[in-house]
Formats: sequence, structure tokens, C-alpha cells
Amino acid sequence: MKHDMRLTYPLWQMAGIAIAIGFVLVIGYAGSFNMFSDGGLEVELNFTTVTGVIAIFLLVAFVSYIILFARRVGRHNREYPNHPITAAKFKPQEYMEDDELFEAFTQRATKKVYAYFNLLLPAMIAVFCIVPISKTWIIVIICLASMGQYWIYYRTMRAYVSAE
Repeated sequence: MKHDMRLTYPLWQMAGIAIAIGFVLVIGYAGSFNMFSDGGLEVELNFTTVTGVIAIFLLVAFVSYIILFARRVGRHNREYPNHPITAAKFKPQEYMEDDELFEAFTQRATKKVYAYFNLLLPAMIAVFCIVPISKTWIIVIICLASMGQYWIYYRTMRAYVSAE
């Protein structure tokens, strides 16, 4: 059970979000966006040496992440054919409802995440309304909040499996 990818799935999600944050920051700093009155949009990216190297590194990291993730999902599906991970499911892949105890811990973790967002979202909205923050940083902060959600879920489920 400790090698079930559904336990580490939140960590994979956090890694994907971290790569996305990198892309948001690079594009936010290297890009300029112009909106036209006729509804058109112009995007111009000006990479310096540093931002170009970072962009290439992030691209390599993204491709590596996708390859490693796909291999790990394939291995999980071979080892746990009764609990496959597929992109076609609407329910989050990390939910573990194998028995009543796993279902109870999944509900507990989900309640913690709900409480987290119940406090965080109004605070974020207030900060975004009061403090002049760029769109780039608003996206980064939302991504960090999403990473926090996965961390809370992972930590709760990991505590249960470690105790088992």
C-alpha cells in the first residue's frame, strides 16, 4: 500500500504546479501584452540570457515531468489494476475509498482542505482588492494556494498510512 501512487499523487500535482509557476513568472517578466480596441491581443516575449536559460530549463523540466509521470502512472496501473489512474475520471485520482477506514481518512483530509480554502479564499480576495498586485503574482499566489491544498491532503493521508 505504501507504493500506491494515489498516496504520492498530490506530490506529483505539486511538482506540476511548481513548474507552471516557473512558466508564469518567466512569461510575466519576459512578456508584454497589448489589448486592442477591436478585441485583438498581441503578445511579445523578450528573453534575456537569464530568462531564456530559465525558460529552456523549465521546458526540459516539464517534458521530464510528463515522461516520469506517465511512466509512474503506467507502473501504478500494472501493480494496482483494481485502482487505475486515468485522466477520464471526474473524481480526484488521489481519493482512496478502498474500505471504510480509507474512506473516513479521505473525508477527513477533504474536510481539512475545505477548511483551508474557507479561510484562505476570502483573505486572498481581500488582499487582492486592497493591495496593488500584478496579474502574474495573483496567478502565482493562487498556484501556491493550490499547492497548499495538495500538501494538506498528502500530509493527512500519509499520517494514516504511516501509522498503519
